[in-house]
Amino acid sequence: MATWASSRTVQVALLEHYAALAEDANNVEFVGEVSQCQSINVCRQFALNNALNRYATLAGGHVKGRIESIMRADATTPQVEMDKFIAAYENLVQAEVGNVLTESYSIVRNNGTTNEYKTFFILNEEKAGAARIRAMERSMLETRIAVREAEEISRFVNEGFKVD
Repeated sequence: MATWASSRTVQVALLEHYAALAEDANNVEFVGEVSQCQSINVCRQFALNNALNRYATLAGGHVKGRIESIMRADATTPQVEMDKFIAAYENLVQAEVGNVLTESYSIVRNNGTTNEYKTFFILNEEKAGAARIRAMERSMLETRIAVREAEEISRFVNEGFKVD
């Protein structure tokens, strides 16, 4: 195992990574990984996409049940609108969180003709929370969610969630 495209040793990369985690209580480690890719550049992009997709899925899953229960209780919001809102929210979370996810280091393992690639990111929960709120606001604009429902959903999104 080695760091890719860096003169840093693994030990230095780890020290810098743990220092970044320790410097702010809101910083957490988030990992993106990919296997069986041939180009390191492609591996790197897929690892980033994997991390963003995982985060968006976590965020979407966290609010999906609440959103559906709020909207179904009203019984005036069609299922297709709820689905559009949740899909828009997950897509926008992915885009917004991409701006607050900081690459720390990557590890590459060559398997002969393909590579396994794992990138470790620093994710600031406070900034990610703000990104989720922006995503929620934008998704409400793109869908036809009623104002009353939007306010309750907004309150729930503001409560945040813990990244596993």
